[in-house]
Amino acid sequence: MPGYRGHLFGGIVVYTILLFILTTFWMKGAISTHKLFIWLAACLLGSLFPDIDITSKGQKIFFIALLPAIALSIFYQKWMVLSLLCVSAYIPLIAKHRGITHKAWFSALLPATAIVASKSYKPQMLDDTLILCLFFFIGTISHLILDFGPKQFIKRLF
Repeated sequence: MPGYRGHLFGGIVVYTILLFILTTFWMKGAISTHKLFIWLAACLLGSLFPDIDITSKGQKIFFIALLPAIALSIFYQKWMVLSLLCVSAYIPLIAKHRGITHKAWFSALLPATAIVASKSYKPQMLDDTLILCLFFFIGTISHLILDFGPKQFIKRLF
């Protein structure tokens, strides 16, 4: 079980792998620095997210990063993003450590909710939402694999 630095490093590794896969097989052309930064931030927040259920350095970093994300969501009037950020901030009050936040299905449920909401309310943003959610999800999965190990992680899936 690595600390927050290990989880951040894992987030950087899976970010790099996913970015390579996306740019090689799906996205053609230049990607703005702005998008690259946002995708990295989503992946890193995802890599810390499962530990928001305990008082930790990871929880502090997550909430420190959450504050400007909430402010930017309000500034750019991204109400769907704002609501998801607010819900994620509420989870520590109702979760126990290594409970719901350490379940792969829960890690998939949060981004899936954002994707469904985007499809319903802002279909023009669906592609951007899908990619952002993919980076967040892969970050959470990296956390779970680092916590449990690959074999135990796979066993916990089934």
